[in-house]
Amino acid sequence: MKQKFLKKSIFIAVLIPYLLLGNTDSFLDAINHAPDVETRIKSRLEYVLAYSKTDFENTRFQAQKALAEAQQISSPQLTSQALFELSEVYYKHSQFDSSGIFLNKALVIALEQADYNLEAQVLSKLGSIRLFKRDHTQAITYYTSAIEAAEKVDNYRLLGTCYSSISNIFRLLGSYEKALESII
Repeated sequence: MKQKFLKKSIFIAVLIPYLLLGNTDSFLDAINHAPDVETRIKSRLEYVLAYSKTDFENTRFQAQKALAEAQQISSPQLTSQALFELSEVYYKHSQFDSSGIFLNKALVIALEQADYNLEAQVLSKLGSIRLFKRDHTQAITYYTSAIEAAEKVDNYRLLGTCYSSISNIFRLLGSYEKALESII
């Protein structure tokens, strides 16, 4: 057990300089030589998180590989995380319909696993998509549901984000009194 933990720690320590220096080829090479599948999946998702804004094709590919590997080892947690990160790739490139498809799949797993933190994150992101599409009523519904889930796990950062987003929606609609009420 200690040896496995040590291998993972060393592997992660090797990845950090690649991530910081932006050497993606070496980073991908290190991912492909991860000591085990779980570490490889997590490393792929770290890569996606780091580069999804600037490299759509490679990060989408890595997220899809992480998703396939997570499904292959039957890990609901890693599968839902890969789905969420894959949705982020599409979201960051304004492909909201595709992002929503993967978010809905992640939401199913979050609900099955009673993972309230993931549920809150997914619902909040779905609210953001609805906001971009100017569907304010549906956005408020998603944000409200995200608040309920976030309260269960004391995710105060996400609570603040959702309350702020609801307030901004009311402000955009010219309902300044409701905007104030939603943050007080």
